[in-house]
Amino acid sequence: MEIAPKPGVGLDWAEGTFESMYGTIRSYWIKDEEEMVVEVTVPSNTTATITLPNAKTDNILESGTYVNEAKGIQSCTSTNSDVVIDLGSGS
Repeated sequence: MEIAPKPGVGLDWAEGTFESMYGTIRSYWIKDEEEMVVEVTVPSNTTATITLPNAKTDNILESGTYVNEAKGIQSCTSTNSDVVIDLGSGS
């Protein structure tokens, strides 16, 4: 699955859930002037790719740990102004 928040003028948060054959998929994000908070639930036996707009890897935390060092993160790469994170199941 792919998750790619797209904040814009008048759109500073979004939330969605989907009941898949593997379990609940959930995505929630909120953005203010200083930061964006993203919460994702990935069901067992699945993976997700999250694209964070206008982000830098050294500013992204996963449960309080820098994303490059966090468990469950399969890869984290920068592309232009975005960061693309591949992760396994969990919340």
